[in-house]
Amino acid sequence: MQDGHALLFLALRLGLLIGVPAAFSLLLRLLGAGRGGAARSIGMGLISGVLVGPGIAGKLAPELAARLFTPGEPVTHALIGMLSVALFVGAWGGRRERRAAPGGGAPALLTAFGTAALSLAMVALPVAIAAAWLFDLDRAPALAMGAAFGSGSAFARVTLRRVRRVGRTRDARLFVGCGLLLSLGVIAALAPPDRVGFLLAPSGAFALGTIAGRLAPLHTRWRARLRGSLLLLMAACSAHLASLVEPTALASGWQPIGFVVLVLLVSDDLAAIGAGLGWLTFGRASMGSGCARRFVESQGLGSSLTMVAFGLALWSLGILDPASHAGAAVTVAVLLRALAGEAVLGVYRAVLDAASSE
Repeated sequence: MQDGHALLFLALRLGLLIGVPAAFSLLLRLLGAGRGGAARSIGMGLISGVLVGPGIAGKLAPELAARLFTPGEPVTHALIGMLSVALFVGAWGGRRERRAAPGGGAPALLTAFGTAALSLAMVALPVAIAAAWLFDLDRAPALAMGAAFGSGSAFARVTLRRVRRVGRTRDARLFVGCGLLLSLGVIAALAPPDRVGFLLAPSGAFALGTIAGRLAPLHTRWRARLRGSLLLLMAACSAHLASLVEPTALASGWQPIGFVVLVLLVSDDLAAIGAGLGWLTFGRASMGSGCARRFVESQGLGSSLTMVAFGLALWSLGILDPASHAGAAVTVAVLLRALAGEAVLGVYRAVLDAASSE
């Protein structure tokens, strides 16, 4: 009977995480707001998580909310399964390249890895130092959290928004791909050894989706349908992260709020500086003039959704505890930075356009 009740509450939990963002999205579409993209997906997930988590439902029905959102291995496995499906869909449902990009060989790969490494280091180290200082964290979890903020993109092949030509080049795609691998490697190396297996399912699903995209590319109509399912799944992942944040932990002092503000203020700029240094150091002479535009456009290749995925991965590995001061701050920072990355892309484009026209 206990197992039956646990399964029922797990199903209700997943139903709320998927159904509430879907209802919000449907309402917006009925009001004429269009289908939306990654920003709406993350935003609807954030609002839904606050509603069904400790923020609202936890106050109105604390006993029911406590039973619905009790942590446990079945919950972790279910959410990792949801993330795995999203990664498979993102890798398989992407746009097929009409023409093969010219091969760059070892120099292009070296440029991409060097650029991604500098960009990651410029973000991960300051974020890790700030987290360790503000919350008295050990070195390993602080570095793992920092690595999540400097990730590349697992959804670079999915058309989530208009990305200009410089963002669709081989250089930009290699950059975000290497950034993804480096962040994943850092997190896997610093995770508890008994929980590293939780990374196998999403990593394997992404690899299978990539292979399927090469062997059996989808028709445009099916890509559009899978795009909708991907956004819904990532909204559910965002809702899950938001539902775990304990408001009292976030408002317990200046440290959590200070960390969130610090990440929002400096992380994008530090990542851009690191990427620019990387392209100037490792790249061709022609890369120098366009490194800022290349970085800005590469952030439109699904990097925001990838940040949510890394947040869920940190939680599944036991590195991130959203009920703690540090965990609540990092979780909120992940969600808000993902939203900000989508929101400020247009501003950065306008600034670059204005600068280039002068």
